Amino acid sequence: SLCKVSKLFRATLPAIAMANRSQGAEQEQEEHDDVSGDEQQEEDEYNRGAPRLPWGITKKVIREAPVANWEAGRPKCGDRVTVHLISKLQDGTQVGTSRDKDKPFTFMIDQKPREVPVGLDLAVMTMRRDELAEFKVAPRFAYEDLGTQGVPPGATMLFEVELLSWETQEDVFGDGCAIKTVLREGDGETKPERGQEVIVTLKCLDRKENILEEHEQLEHTVGDPIFGPLSRAVSSTLMSMSEGESASVALNRDYAPNDRRFAKAVLQMELHRVFEASDVSPAQDKSLIKKVLSKGEGGYPSDTSNVKLKVEAATDGAEPLYGFSGPKTFEFVPGEGEVCDALEFAVQKMKVRERSILKCAPPMPQCLELELGLVNLQVPAAFLS
Repeated sequence: SLCKVSKLFRATLPAIAMANRSQGAEQEQEEHDDVSGDEQQEEDEYNRGAPRLPWGITKKVIREAPVANWEAGRPKCGDRVTVHLISKLQDGTQVGTSRDKDKPFTFMIDQKPREVPVGLDLAVMTMRRDELAEFKVAPRFAYEDLGTQGVPPGATMLFEVELLSWETQEDVFGDGCAIKTVLREGDGETKPERGQEVIVTLKCLDRKENILEEHEQLEHTVGDPIFGPLSRAVSSTLMSMSEGESASVALNRDYAPNDRRFAKAVLQMELHRVFEASDVSPAQDKSLIKKVLSKGEGGYPSDTSNVKLKVEAATDGAEPLYGFSGPKTFEFVPGEGEVCDALEFAVQKMKVRERSILKCAPPMPQCLELELGLVNLQVPAAFLS
């Protein structure tokens, strides 16, 4: 793929240049040498994180992108970009432009079959939004020995490109059945895994914009098949998202061949929260799962620490547990046996000011705590906040 080729170019640029020279590319080498005055500008771009262009493509920045646009990064393989484009032969003869009618040109990077020359794909991946640049592209990255309308075979091309915008897109399953477009980048560092709890808003509209499924701020376990035919798309999309991200997923007619309601439907999703959950049971048998509601600070308490822990509520997942006498604050030293095992093991993996929910399944005997009124619990699981 173009992505792999781009990485290969960056990693093995000198070797590729030598290989191309050995294949009789002397003319292109001469053309490359003619633009040596732009080499320092290109090197400055690379030092700022731009992908390194292969030998045979040179870049001249006409107008840099505003600094405010730098944080958004650059488009990558699979993204759909919108540009203004002027195509010229090396002697300056114009063969195409999007500016005459002020109608920008849109294409997908590394689209198969290819929409634009590979050199143009590689070029836009070095750009930021609102940047204007000219690229000199050797024939093998342009139209090669075939040429096209207005372009003779073996022609070196000049592409003047202004990057107006782009949408990040991803083929969710790799078969074209579900194409994800990122509408707003997330600000979280991690993506949820199957079995992890999240808060998500989603809406699915059919081709006539009728609502097929809608949930607002739903607490959901990734992978739980509660959405019927949509479950597969929801789960896979969630695992590609980060907190705060908003995305739409276009489903084609082959996504759910036995349910035509979803042919050309659009799934809209926003991931509000990813809950960090961990197994704090000594046997790592998932009998004690701690879900973080709000993160704490600092490190974990030591065996000699004097800790203060407040238990605010105890439920069966929906209703308060019978006999619960809290809220109550405990002061104790971990490992001294002053509180029930569930609290002992949980506090050893908590930080100052952290708020969590502890799932105990089964609740007895690890949740047996007289000071909370928790005795002889007859429920499959207890949840302590």
